[in-house]
Amino acid sequence: MIGNTPFDGGQDGVLAAIVEALPTGILLMDGLDNVVFHNRRFFDIWGFDIPQDNKSKGLFLIEATRTRVADPETFIKIFYRYMDPSNLLLKGVDTIHLKDGRSLERYTAPVFDRTGTHYGRVFYFYDVTDRLRAEHEIRSLAFQDALTKLPNRRILYDRLSSAMASGRRQDHYSALILIDLDNFKPLNDGYGHDVGDALLIEIAQRLTGCVRDTDTISRLGGDEFVVLLPELGGTLEIAASDSQSVAEKIRDRLSAPVHIADHDGDTDGGIIHRPSASIGVTVFKGDSRNHAAILRSADRAMYRAKADGGNTIRLAADL
Repeated sequence: MIGNTPFDGGQDGVLAAIVEALPTGILLMDGLDNVVFHNRRFFDIWGFDIPQDNKSKGLFLIEATRTRVADPETFIKIFYRYMDPSNLLLKGVDTIHLKDGRSLERYTAPVFDRTGTHYGRVFYFYDVTDRLRAEHEIRSLAFQDALTKLPNRRILYDRLSSAMASGRRQDHYSALILIDLDNFKPLNDGYGHDVGDALLIEIAQRLTGCVRDTDTISRLGGDEFVVLLPELGGTLEIAASDSQSVAEKIRDRLSAPVHIADHDGDTDGGIIHRPSASIGVTVFKGDSRNHAAILRSADRAMYRAKADGGNTIRLAADL
């Protein structure tokens, strides 16, 4: 411990031992360049060595931490705001992202001695890397397909709503392309789910290379994928032609052979699969049809493509 603190007393040794055992990094300052106390965890959490004399000037410590954060300008700006005498009673919490990929949560509050006189400011630092990663994973599961990492049905419906609203405002058409792989079940059943999953991941990657950044690719489930093409044009003919061109590009790209490795990752022992897809296309504007109706339109067109032998494209009959 450095100097005297408001915690001095008969049980000071016990208190110091408890503070040193905390999983939280603690820094107590009574001025910009005067450190009153820091525990060992403070140095551990920031990833630098404890000085041999266990003493550090405040500006030295702040500079040492600043060099480790991903956004040093914001880090220093917030620190000086907390240390400004006009913000004497300010409390706050923020998240600091480090260059090494970890994340810290910084909480600060003023400290007063037993007489109620302002003593300084304490900073607590918590390593929240694992918690943030878990939260990110939970959010991903809520909005992404777990296998392909594509947007799920929830995101598709949200963007479909946006496309419909935009069509009403700006009087343009959008399109929905429904893709169903041909003969996927025999592959999945004959070679196992690992092979089937590998094919689905490859199909998702190929679809990504066929569309614009503003388009949305979603996996509905099984071997069904949907591509949403917003803002195609002001006439039905232009939108139908453009969406047909994209569908043809998708069909050609998906038909290239896929080399799937075996269970040990050996491509020599894997299989070569030549996929194909039945594709249905529907065009819509901001009309009275809801999400389900637009999907049904594309679905009916897809089943016509499959009934005609697969590996083909059909436009919805209700355009």
